[in-house]
Amino acid sequence: MNRNPLSNSDKSADLLKMALLDEDEQDRYLICDSLASGGMGMIYRAYDSHTERYVAYKVIHPELQKNKAIFERFTYESEVAARLEHPNIMPVYDAGHDSDGRPFYTMKLLKGQTLAKFIQKLKDNQSSSSFENMIEILIKVCDAISCAHEQDIIHRDLKPDNIMIGDFGEVLVLDWGLAKIPNKKDTAIDSLSPSTPSEFSQMGAVIGTPAYMAPEQAQGKEVDPRADIYSLGALLQTMLTFDPPINGDNTEEILSRVSSGQIQSPNTNDLLPESLGEKNQRIPRSALAVIKKATQPESVS
Repeated sequence: MNRNPLSNSDKSADLLKMALLDEDEQDRYLICDSLASGGMGMIYRAYDSHTERYVAYKVIHPELQKNKAIFERFTYESEVAARLEHPNIMPVYDAGHDSDGRPFYTMKLLKGQTLAKFIQKLKDNQSSSSFENMIEILIKVCDAISCAHEQDIIHRDLKPDNIMIGDFGEVLVLDWGLAKIPNKKDTAIDSLSPSTPSEFSQMGAVIGTPAYMAPEQAQGKEVDPRADIYSLGALLQTMLTFDPPINGDNTEEILSRVSSGQIQSPNTNDLLPESLGEKNQRIPRSALAVIKKATQPESVS
């Protein structure tokens, strides 16, 4: 989540607000400002009066509180994230229900940007990086997913928007709301209505983000860890070309192309973007081999 370092005056103002509340009105968390909004909930910067630090506070959208499927899935998301303790997975600090009965959970407040924003800046030549740095980022994401797979947990929605890059080089995988846990049916997913926000579900039983999902996932079939491996290959392709492996005019078109394995993989003549290296530098064959192996339909079917 993008956030400039807090000044002493910012913190003093927040503490003053809390001090002015009656004891009965004081909650542990003082909501300060909005950071982001997603399909299921809002993320705020909040002050935790128990630990005297700022945290990222995620709470379900009020209008979705009575949607049983999303309510259960939101709670499920915090449970999954809390189970996964790894340096490259966003840590969950606390979870509960606010005074209105809405479920929430708190996470580390990370100063930085999403991988999607980082890639966009590179594409717009507003920043620079290197092939080696992109590989280091991917390795950390792979480590996080390996930790999840050891517990038979499948992320199912790996994409640049769900990866945070910290100002000090931290790499954290976020958003486990679509994750699949062993021995747990996806009733919360299967019972989603057509009114469910598009960020949460694509075309009913198809769960995830079309451009990065494996063919069997796009077909609504049961998935295993190979679906995440496919997404990692798609992610690497985006990191080295600044474009997703599948493009289309709309969601349906992208899903159709993914389902039929119409992968637009880079080839040996393709060059790295100039913001990732020297001019006319080709994408290394080793990286091309990884992308091809991970995203081949045969390897995930």
